[in-house]
Amino acid sequence: MTIVGGGDAVNVIPAEVWCRCDLRLVPECTMEEALADIRAVIGDGFDIEVLKYDQGSRGVDLKLYDSFADAIRKADPEGCPIPFVLQAVTDARFMARIGIQTYGFTPMDLPQDYDFTSLSHNANERVPVKALEFGAETIYQYIAHSYKECF
Repeated sequence: MTIVGGGDAVNVIPAEVWCRCDLRLVPECTMEEALADIRAVIGDGFDIEVLKYDQGSRGVDLKLYDSFADAIRKADPEGCPIPFVLQAVTDARFMARIGIQTYGFTPMDLPQDYDFTSLSHNANERVPVKALEFGAETIYQYIAHSYKECF
C-alpha cells in the first residue's frame, strides 16, 4: 500500500508532504540498495524513515527447484514450471532468521485467460477450485514420492 499526503487545504501549497510505502524487496536486495533506488528517483532533499523492516533470506537457494519442476511435469506433462517473485510477503522471512530455507511451491493449473498477477494479493484475490485441487494433489504426490519411508 502507498499513501501520499500533505497540507490541510486544497488551495494552499503544503508546508510538507509525506508518503508511506510498503516495500517488498526481492531476494538478495538490501534495504540500503532499496533506499538508494528511491533516492535516485526522488532526489536527496527528502528525509526517509524506515518504520519497520523484516529482513528476508540473504540468498536464493534453488536446490529443490528441479524436483519441484519434475513434480509439476508428472502432474501435467505439458506444464511449464517457472520460478518467479510475487509482490506479496510470507512468513518465510521469520524462518530465514533461524536458518530455515523456505520455498513458495504453489503448483496451479490455471486457465489460459486467468490473470493471476492482477488477482493475486488484491481485495478480490482468488484462484479457481480446479487449480487448487491440482496443486493439493501435486504437493501430496511430491511429498509421498520424496518421503516414501514416512508413508
